[in-house]
Amino acid sequence: MHYRSVYTLLGVVLCTILFFSNSSNPPNKRTGAPGDDGTCADGCHGGGGFSGTVDISGLPSTIQAGQVYTITLTATATAGSPSTGGFQILALNEANQNVGDLIVTNGAETGTNTQSGREYMEHRGDKTYSGNSVSWTFNWQAPNGPNDEEITLWFVSVMANNNMENSGDNVITNTFTGTITGALIHLLFLLFPKWMSPALARMMERQL
Repeated sequence: MHYRSVYTLLGVVLCTILFFSNSSNPPNKRTGAPGDDGTCADGCHGGGGFSGTVDISGLPSTIQAGQVYTITLTATATAGSPSTGGFQILALNEANQNVGDLIVTNGAETGTNTQSGREYMEHRGDKTYSGNSVSWTFNWQAPNGPNDEEITLWFVSVMANNNMENSGDNVITNTFTGTITGALIHLLFLLFPKWMSPALARMMERQL
């Protein structure tokens, strides 16, 4: 009986350590993107009674090359009342290669990690739901080109019951796809910043 109690206590301690580790810095490669290791639901969070949606705003479907966009990722509960949430997001091109640069704007809530040549933006500490939603804001700088290439952002959010374990939670996923444009304009500004005007750059691009 004594050993059973010890093993039970060790199990609780290990689960608590795992929970706090994932809440402050989740495992990489959990967005559900090609080449990732599934999502947060695979071998981690699950068994909850929540459902909802996760979306991003601030990024248009026509993406200007080199432009810095302020993106807000929002998870919204449509069933149940989750207590806290977390997220992870990744940007890939048509060849499933990492593109652009994810930029932290609030170090208390978000951070980046890089693994296998991929950059992930993710939560730093689970965040409490306000009403039926929770959100995080960060920047993403689009790649310099090429024109007409499709960029897909893969993202996931955990809807958690905050029971200090990985049980009783749910995972929601989504993607956003946009197309790069204005690559030549951006290149001209980089090469000739002193004399290149937007109007001149657009005129030159139309001539090509």
